[in-house]
Amino acid sequence: MYLDVNSRGEVSWSTYYVVLGSFSIAFAALILLTAFPFGFLPTGAGVLIVGLLYLGSAIAHRLYERRT
Repeated sequence: MYLDVNSRGEVSWSTYYVVLGSFSIAFAALILLTAFPFGFLPTGAGVLIVGLLYLGSAIAHRLYERRT
């Protein structure tokens, strides 16, 4: 079993991805429920936004891991 211990100032990636996943689900629900102003976004645009968030996060995580 691998346990990651973070010192102060480091990013807790597991917490970050839980928050990002929660945000993504809430964002998708708002689009699907056509809640104002999210209802104006096409579903494809919502999927693209969420995908770009995950891609950006993965790139940032990879760069951070390479640095340490």
